[in-house]
Amino acid sequence: SRRSFSTSGEKIRLSVIMSEYAQNMQMSRREAERMIIDADVTYAGETITDRHFRLTLKEARSTIKVKQRLLVPLTEAKSSRAKVWIAHKLRGEVVTDDDPHGRPSLLKRLRERGGVGEHMNNTEHLKAVGR
Repeated sequence: SRRSFSTSGEKIRLSVIMSEYAQNMQMSRREAERMIIDADVTYAGETITDRHFRLTLKEARSTIKVKQRLLVPLTEAKSSRAKVWIAHKLRGEVVTDDDPHGRPSLLKRLRERGGVGEHMNNTEHLKAVGR
């Protein structure tokens, strides 16, 4: 569950910002910590390897890169808005990123066509079925 939006200027661990406040990428806190330890994260151009590194959300704007990709932190206005995606699920497709049986995936198909980004990972889905 996402923490309440912090406007107090408190310093937050970088891994928490990466996992809970990023609007353009999704990862667990442990995945974020692994990327920090593996030197895949920069802050203001400097490589960060300390998984306890802290900064404010204001400091995080336009300064964090994960594997050379700019992390976009949520703003207060965007933190409370839900995004709704409507897509046609083809017969035989599964709604998952990792199918051990190798079946076609709706999420992978949409990503390949540029329809959705990584924000679709770790989300809940409602599927309407009609006759």
